[in-house]
Amino acid sequence: MLSRTRAHEWLVVVASLALFLELPPIAYGYLSYKQFEYLKVTGYMPYEELMIALRSGSLSKILGAPLVSLNMTSGHLFSNVYAFTIGPLVASLILGIFTGLIIVAQLRIQSKGGATNSGSVWGILGLGLLVTVGASSAGLLGCHGGSGMSGGILAISGLSGDTAAVLASLSPYIQVALIVALSGHCIHLQRKLRQASVQSAA
Repeated sequence: MLSRTRAHEWLVVVASLALFLELPPIAYGYLSYKQFEYLKVTGYMPYEELMIALRSGSLSKILGAPLVSLNMTSGHLFSNVYAFTIGPLVASLILGIFTGLIIVAQLRIQSKGGATNSGSVWGILGLGLLVTVGASSAGLLGCHGGSGMSGGILAISGLSGDTAAVLASLSPYIQVALIVALSGHCIHLQRKLRQASVQSAA
């Protein structure tokens, strides 16, 4: 969308992408340590569960299928598991890229003397990260049950199980709405960038 992207602009997009991908498991690891005072991370690929979901033909099962699972408290009685599932992972990738492109576009507009609303970027970033955390698949598992994988990060942060489950169920829809809004905002900024380029050339 942005032509002739410079190296530092690529870094902005990559940093935004990394933030959306890495913040949820880091936050869950921190909360797990805070609750249990124990942190030992191990990872595995639950390929059997993934293959079962793919063979089912069910879109909801495919989107919820885990690609990689991280146990934050390996060796403990309870397993604090964070799963990179297909649906939230794709949404995080798209949100991270769009957010990075918006930041780059606003920086370009400012460099050409145009006015931008930087507060809206921070608002978008904050809301995007919040719903990404909410939509993440994480939960407390063990021989006596646990919080379940839906809303696990919100539940371990102190919210009630019911509230966490409701917010988790709404988060994917908010992610989709944000993706649509961000794509429209990117198009708007691209047009504004062309206008700023014409004005600066004149």
